[in-house]
Amino acid sequence: MMQGGSLWAVDRRLRERYRSFIRAEFWFRDPALRRLFAEELENIELMREPYLEFAPPYRLGRPSRVVFRDLLDREVLREFIQAVRGDRPLYSHQEEALRRVWRGRNVVVATGTGSGKTEAFLLPILLSLYEEWSRGTLGPGVRALVLYPMNALAFDQRARLAEIARALKEVNSSFRFTFGQYTGQTPEDERDGIRRVGDEEERRAPHTIREGGRVVHGELLYRNEMRATPPHILITNYSMLEYLLIRPSDSPFFDGESARSWRFFVVDEVHTYSGVRGQELALLLRRLKERLRAAGNCQTFRCIATSATLFAAEDAEARIADFAARLFGEPFDSEDVIVGQRTDLDEHLPDGGDEDLREALVRLQSVLQEGPKQVSEVASSVFPGEDIEQARVCLFELLHHIERSGSGRALSALRLHVFVRGLEGAYVRYTPELEVTFADQSDAEGKCFELALCRTCGQHYLVGQIEKERFGAANRDYSSPDYRVDYLLPLDEDAGNLTANYWLCPKCSTLGTSASCHRGCGVPLIPILFQEEAHDRESGELKYCLVCNEWTADPVRELVYGGEWPQAVIATTILEVLPPERQKLLAFADNRQDAAYFAVRLDEWALELALRRALVEAIENLSDHTGTQVLSLRDVHNALRSSVPKLMDLGVASTDAE
Repeated sequence: MMQGGSLWAVDRRLRERYRSFIRAEFWFRDPALRRLFAEELENIELMREPYLEFAPPYRLGRPSRVVFRDLLDREVLREFIQAVRGDRPLYSHQEEALRRVWRGRNVVVATGTGSGKTEAFLLPILLSLYEEWSRGTLGPGVRALVLYPMNALAFDQRARLAEIARALKEVNSSFRFTFGQYTGQTPEDERDGIRRVGDEEERRAPHTIREGGRVVHGELLYRNEMRATPPHILITNYSMLEYLLIRPSDSPFFDGESARSWRFFVVDEVHTYSGVRGQELALLLRRLKERLRAAGNCQTFRCIATSATLFAAEDAEARIADFAARLFGEPFDSEDVIVGQRTDLDEHLPDGGDEDLREALVRLQSVLQEGPKQVSEVASSVFPGEDIEQARVCLFELLHHIERSGSGRALSALRLHVFVRGLEGAYVRYTPELEVTFADQSDAEGKCFELALCRTCGQHYLVGQIEKERFGAANRDYSSPDYRVDYLLPLDEDAGNLTANYWLCPKCSTLGTSASCHRGCGVPLIPILFQEEAHDRESGELKYCLVCNEWTADPVRELVYGGEWPQAVIATTILEVLPPERQKLLAFADNRQDAAYFAVRLDEWALELALRRALVEAIENLSDHTGTQVLSLRDVHNALRSSVPKLMDLGVASTDAE
């Protein structure tokens, strides 16, 4: 949670940045439309007022160091404790999962996003490896299979294991373990010409130890490495597991001595395996176990599933246990379903100290017990004697005071929810007066026409569908036999050598070849250029801009925005407001592929956004200083070098201005 004083700052900054971004992204070549678009942006509610929520943190348990000692009945190697950060308290659900798995139970960890579900299965696995090492029996061979629904999630797990391996290597620990990620992108060897090898060797060097030409600690990068000495922890997805089971070249994972060491099966994001996909995974796991048993594996398999999205009914635990039992083919019961335990409200009240602060915090928590509420509603309830603006100020001062008083537990239990809307299209209306709107407001006085803009020159187009002599709304349903999108170019005195071949009535939307409306609307018609050959009928896009002749992919686009770029604007703005020690971001989406794509590309987007802002600021500063609008590229380049050296160090805008 951000500082109390930052709540107002992030709200204000987000509104300013988001509007500025949309205004710059959709630039109109026509100055009148550009002005009207900017004015309409000021009137539209792009952001709702923020909501405040009281969400107590998860209850803490004992440090893993203490739990390890209880389970093994002896102290654990100090280097191992340091590597897994064993002196920090676990969440209670992490401790419970560790203890139950160690006692021989299968578990489902069903806690919220960011609740540390990974540690709930990783700690039992690592402790099992440590115990086997203590007995002197930890040779090559898979002990734990970790299945992820997509590779991007597996990459994160690989990085976490690499950090633990690096910590063990740095203190020269005698305990060692290996891990490997085997997916479709895993290279065969260091000379693989099909799959990109890249800088994998350099990346794994800090956490890897070699002996006798093979990796004995850290990450196995290549398929041939993993076949020769199977890693202790194998990370993959269920599609690749299918290939591993049927390819003769991968049989070293499942045959001979290597087959007898398998013990843990972990399925992350288990709720994604519903329906047919769940049936396929269930059969795949049964085939795997049958093959391991046939090769002499007598281990008692331990199955662990994690999910933040499972059943929420009264009998949720029983239904989750039944689902897990059918998926893994192993016993689960209701007690094996572990949910997070939240702390009580009074645990977050400051001990002693300022009594007025305590009372205000009690009122704040009382207001939020029923669920999230808008900031204004919260402020009015906590400070009922003040007008709404003053109450908001008092609320922000209260939160800031809580922060300064050291009552971090109370403030960390608060969450700020900001709802931002994307653009769903823009429309132009010519009569009775020119205006730009964000909704179709057609009536008897005049029609609204959807707008599209050239990405390069800013020329606007009217988007719709030509039906006989009328220009109506476009049919964007690909499955419809009437699917069709037409782009009309309105012409003005700056049209150059372009000539109108149609005329559009802004009142009744009649489209014809006459300069007057035959329906007698009595309003000036709009000269239109329509070129059939410029349309790509299959994609519903223009092939090129009729004004600047730009041939890039999808050169003319509607004013619709709700994808990754607005998300990047929001994320980077929030991070800027947060103090450096709290600049952490957790992003998720309904579509897991979108979420993974966003995580990978955020750095790139943030850098581009920073450069765009720096360019604007440099040009504005130069214009104010010189009193002229005529600037050279060298002027801008030098201004960037002096004002944003960090961008230059990253290789952005470093091209010679000549």
